[in-house]
Amino acid sequence: MLFSARFSTAPLDKTVVATRIGGFLLALLTSCGLATLHFYNPDLRESAGGIVGQLVGNGLESMLGLLGATLLMLSLWLAAISLFTGLSWLDAMDWIGQRVF
Repeated sequence: MLFSARFSTAPLDKTVVATRIGGFLLALLTSCGLATLHFYNPDLRESAGGIVGQLVGNGLESMLGLLGATLLMLSLWLAAISLFTGLSWLDAMDWIGQRVF
């Protein structure tokens, strides 16, 4: 979906594709880890983040504690969203500020 609205007929750059895929995978891993640490559903056999979330979330929690693992995964998640979508957080803040005023 990210590349379907391209207006250029030039071939895709491999580094851009690799960066987008890496950003998606990092966002997926950190989302699963955060879900494991902060959401509980007794109806599920595993945690809310699944097996991947247990590996990432519980592994980081054992090394950094709950707060440290949460802060690390949140910062990695924000970076991953920027890599995956090309979103600039400064542009997002400017857009919100313009709409507020």
